[in-house]
Amino acid sequence: LTFQWKRALMNKVRQNELDTSSLEVRIAKHTALIRHWSKLLSEMKSVCAFYLFILLLRLIFTFVETFHK
Repeated sequence: LTFQWKRALMNKVRQNELDTSSLEVRIAKHTALIRHWSKLLSEMKSVCAFYLFILLLRLIFTFVETFHK
């Protein structure tokens, strides 16, 4: 039921190509914006976690290198 409602809403938006102020168009634009920022935030978290892991490895390597001399 939810999928059918969403499909009907998307089809309605497609039929009003020049309409920029209807509720359907605003919902579609805001949904796309939310998805874009959510994806960007998710990618940023992944990159940040990777760099923290690399930093931790460098710290461990430096620690081991210092005490094995």
